[in-house]
Amino acid sequence: MEQVKVLIVGDAPYMPPDYVLGTTGFAVITGKVAPALLEAGYNVHILPRCLSISARVKEPSPYTFWIPPQNDPDGFGHVSYVCDMISPDVILLIGDPGSIDFFRKSVQVRRVPNVYFGSLEGTPLHRPYSDTMNEIVWTGGRVAMFTQEQRDEVVRKSEMPERVSVVGLGTDHANF
Repeated sequence: MEQVKVLIVGDAPYMPPDYVLGTTGFAVITGKVAPALLEAGYNVHILPRCLSISARVKEPSPYTFWIPPQNDPDGFGHVSYVCDMISPDVILLIGDPGSIDFFRKSVQVRRVPNVYFGSLEGTPLHRPYSDTMNEIVWTGGRVAMFTQEQRDEVVRKSEMPERVSVVGLGTDHANF
């Protein structure tokens, strides 16, 4: 049986000691999700945002890194190329709603089920972000938020609440 190919599109991973390529909150999420998927037996590919082409990754790596070219540091254009090269079975999008909207402009990204891991920086959830979240669930994907409040906000605008879940990352969001 062939391994399921997962493409993670998010900030460069923070996975000490091997990969400290990014240090943002989204980098920490990428750094937690990628090893868990690998351990579960998936073939993991990572398109790291905001990473210079001159960056070095530890070789050999259990992950395939698709470093965006210098003229596309966020990988908004590069994601279509990567999808054409590997034909992922699922794409995990990790980031803010605005970035997710940009990545989903790619026809190749929209053809594959998406799982969105992200935060909402405020409520209420306005268009076009609410449209993006709904489109992800309507096309067979899932939306995973980090707090119940965020989930409730997405569900208010969703017709498929069972596809919107909370994934805790060990942080007490009450402080924020």
